[in-house]
Amino acid sequence: EYTQRKLGSGSWREGTVRNHRPKINALLEVLGQDILVSQITVDDARRYSKIIELLPPRFAVDGYDDLSKVTPAMLKGKHEETLDVSTRREYLNFARSMFNFALESEYVNKNPFISGIIPPKKANPREQRLPFDQADLELIFNPETYLTWSKGHPSRFFIPLLALYTGSRLEELASLHCEDVFKHEGLWCIEHNFNNGRKLKNPNAVRTIPMHPLLIDDLKFHMYVDSVRSDGQSKVFPELTPANGKLSHNWGKAFGRYLRNKVNIRDTKKTFHSFRHTVTDHLYKSLVMETTIEELRGGAGKTEGRIRYFKGYNATTLYRECILKLNYGVDLFHLKESDFVIE
Repeated sequence: EYTQRKLGSGSWREGTVRNHRPKINALLEVLGQDILVSQITVDDARRYSKIIELLPPRFAVDGYDDLSKVTPAMLKGKHEETLDVSTRREYLNFARSMFNFALESEYVNKNPFISGIIPPKKANPREQRLPFDQADLELIFNPETYLTWSKGHPSRFFIPLLALYTGSRLEELASLHCEDVFKHEGLWCIEHNFNNGRKLKNPNAVRTIPMHPLLIDDLKFHMYVDSVRSDGQSKVFPELTPANGKLSHNWGKAFGRYLRNKVNIRDTKKTFHSFRHTVTDHLYKSLVMETTIEELRGGAGKTEGRIRYFKGYNATTLYRECILKLNYGVDLFHLKESDFVIE
């Protein structure tokens, strides 16, 4: 019933349900499906919390596909590596939200998942992802590795570069349609929107981003898009097919392997999402105003006035204040050798 409420309100999509399925299964298995929801106590919630605390990462595929008979005593000291605190918070916050729904529906008299059961956030959430530094970017875009890895795959060639010069999220780029690439205010831009069934993180993610001269003057991205359109394709990267509800799912895994195995960047805090952090970090260090950076990133407004009244910067302002300042000191001239750069 909770799931249907979320789907009906538009808060969740089918992909969200799939992502929450391990949490739903764990909750049902530990608390039991043959007990009235009103009979679940704070002690039951504490037992669930303790089991979650002691389980190993990827527990569902590592011998714990059924938690109905698992106890804290069975798990204590068994696993050297256990679930990260952020993952535990996700599981317990999900349970708390579901029981809040039960409380609002008068199925229970109080929520057994009291706030004291939920562990605090990590002390330094900013450290969960790191930006790429200049040395990282030189490794990633080294001609011997990058052009070989991206050969025959236009998405592999363009998506990292688009991320580096727009700050866009991976799924935003993977789901671009040809009609989302156009000239606006005299500048070539990409637009992230909800058209054609595209899924964005939130309404703030709807935005128009002017493209860096490297993408247009040197790598001719707009001409590549025209060639795809001429072939009768509607998507910028028609090679990508959905998996696990996302066009970027398999692509992201492939980039992760490239980063670890080919480029030898093994810091787990450096992932594809690091491109987004790289853009943000560079602009902050260039003393760009935070409101301008948030507009580029598609972030939520920080102040009441901005949230309620501000309607966004125009493309020319974003181009001048953000895009032209994205100079990382990395020589990318060799990328013109790619088959996807149309002369």
